[in-house]
Amino acid sequence: TDQGLIRFNGYQFSRPVDTSAMASDPSFKIVEDSWGRIWFQRFNTTLCIVENDTVRPWEHNGILDLYRGKIGHSEGFAVGRDGTVWLELTQVGFLVVAPNGTHRIVPQLNRSAFLFSMVDDKNVISVQEAESDVVTEAQFMRQGLSTEIFRIEDETAVSLGRFPFNWARAEGSLGFRAWRLHNGDFMLCCSQTFYLVHGNRLRRHGQKDVFAGELVEDTDGSILLTSFGGKHRGLLRFRSLEHFLRDDFENLLPGQLATKVLRDREGGRWVCTRNAGIFYCKNPGLDIYDATAGLPTEDVLVLGTDGRERVFAGLRSLDIYVFHRTAS
Repeated sequence: TDQGLIRFNGYQFSRPVDTSAMASDPSFKIVEDSWGRIWFQRFNTTLCIVENDTVRPWEHNGILDLYRGKIGHSEGFAVGRDGTVWLELTQVGFLVVAPNGTHRIVPQLNRSAFLFSMVDDKNVISVQEAESDVVTEAQFMRQGLSTEIFRIEDETAVSLGRFPFNWARAEGSLGFRAWRLHNGDFMLCCSQTFYLVHGNRLRRHGQKDVFAGELVEDTDGSILLTSFGGKHRGLLRFRSLEHFLRDDFENLLPGQLATKVLRDREGGRWVCTRNAGIFYCKNPGLDIYDATAGLPTEDVLVLGTDGRERVFAGLRSLDIYVFHRTAS
């Protein structure tokens, strides 16, 4: 939050122990590493680690002082399984810091481009370079092509090409996102256009009337997508990748400005919103999400069924409603 780090266990909020003078400083980017430790980035770009509910500074923060003013806040950083830390450097590239403190720069390219790097197939960091050739870039825009997209593989930039893009629907935003699917493919998003990339080649693309926040592929192959703008706001669930490609979904949190979603180790879902706090769903397989026809404003005291096709709801107002299964 803008007043420090807060932990929510599903029932109540608490602060981890932080005795530093920056305990209440803004802290926005949070990452979990392979050992279950929580890392976060303070507004002054220093990194901290939460262990045993206690906050301690990262031992290599001194290296970050060498690049003050160049570390980004948008995509932030990622932590690999071996403890290597990757940080986005504005207009520079990526800063890679090994556990022993040795560090190196993976540079950007001298052109306008989106770059992204996967860290152990789970964390994504991305940057956008400044346009170095405005005239050339404008020509590609008139052709309906996006800025060139590169993937960092073994610290080498591999071009995926320029993808079809509808600039008229960009609404002044060129936000870039990248996610890796379970089969190794990538789903990329530039503004409201989504791209399925297989083997570093574009396979499918299409537009969705959403402002995408986060995409998660669940264990059953379904895809969860948060949206905080556009026509469809909320948490969108697509039953499969094919459903995603043809824009066939159900909205689990209609109207909410959802930004982040994650699946915890116990199978529960957590959703962050800009307008209504945190939503926690302990068992997605059993819970009912659609409340549009479920008496959302009534005080329901009891439910009953005739054992066949009807469910009865008794309200505090003494009214009884009947739900017909075949009509639902």
